[in-house]
Amino acid sequence: MKLIKYSKFFEEFTTSDVKVIKYYCYDIDDNLLKMPTVIHMEKNDGNNNWTPIDVSTLEFSVVRNDPNYRTADGAFSEFRDKGPRGEDAFLIDMKKAILEKSFAPSWSSFINCLVNGNIFCFITARGHGSNTFRKGVKWIIDNYLTKEQKETMLDNLHKYKILFGDESDIDLLEDYLDACDYYGVSSDEFLKIAPGGADNPEKGKEIAFQFFTDKVHNFSQKINIKASIGMSDDDIKNVEHIEKFMRNELSLKYPIRFVMYDTSKEGYKKTVVSESYDISRFENILVDEVGKFWVVTYPTINSLIQDICFESDVVYFANQMRGGLEMEEVYGFYKNEFDATKKAKELLNSKFELGKIIKK
Repeated sequence: MKLIKYSKFFEEFTTSDVKVIKYYCYDIDDNLLKMPTVIHMEKNDGNNNWTPIDVSTLEFSVVRNDPNYRTADGAFSEFRDKGPRGEDAFLIDMKKAILEKSFAPSWSSFINCLVNGNIFCFITARGHGSNTFRKGVKWIIDNYLTKEQKETMLDNLHKYKILFGDESDIDLLEDYLDACDYYGVSSDEFLKIAPGGADNPEKGKEIAFQFFTDKVHNFSQKINIKASIGMSDDDIKNVEHIEKFMRNELSLKYPIRFVMYDTSKEGYKKTVVSESYDISRFENILVDEVGKFWVVTYPTINSLIQDICFESDVVYFANQMRGGLEMEEVYGFYKNEFDATKKAKELLNSKFELGKIIKK
């Protein structure tokens, strides 16, 4: 599905009574499925003799920082498309896990996501390409969903059939799968769009989550309907890292509801990290003659246009100030997006003039 189609997907057919559109991000191993894929390691027997040992992803989350364990050469080869089993590795292990009903805590959530036709994103430490994951999801839809579930899913997708003309069920499904995102943060594909992002899984997942959040925010702004993004992961370090990222950075920048699902130890703990800030939430405020406006801040050396130019209202801007934004960082306030964007571009183009940054 092309980007323009994705925007029309909601612009044309989202009814006025829809208050929030929900999006979902999923880790895979031990969050969706207990995959049989193994990591090749070595274990110290206590006498400094290292013996080869294969561990599951669940075991790895426990021993990865244990000094008596170390990764062997090609430790994660089974988690990549270039491993000994090639591009078939993920699909083989996924099928095995499903057929053996080795489901993890977020599996039912993911199935509901598919049936409802919600846009989702895979964010995993695996090193497969996006098309490998997409093939896996297609297999689940074709072979795991019940007849009733597939009919319900297609009914939901058929709401948008006029957008795609007289497309077949297959075409609609393909467009839906194209609209979703698949990030294997250890893959060569991911490194091309996020150099250095796979240095550790926490940072890689942070970058991928930022990409998806940007995408969701852009469409949310176009259709003027609030968005909610949930992320589920079984690794407590990833959970803590993403939850902190949601709270300390993303919630201060985006008027989005962020929810974290901690599935470590096979649990399912939901934490609403932040609610979307919007003046309409406050029933005591009966008059708002200020309304929406645009804020432009001074750039730093790493700033992008979305970092220094954003839409706001009084409540959202107050939240930005509480989150650490200083008035000295603000260049100006604008009534419309065109003037704000124009000035932001000028600031970005001039920030290297005379070899210095405008603001540090």
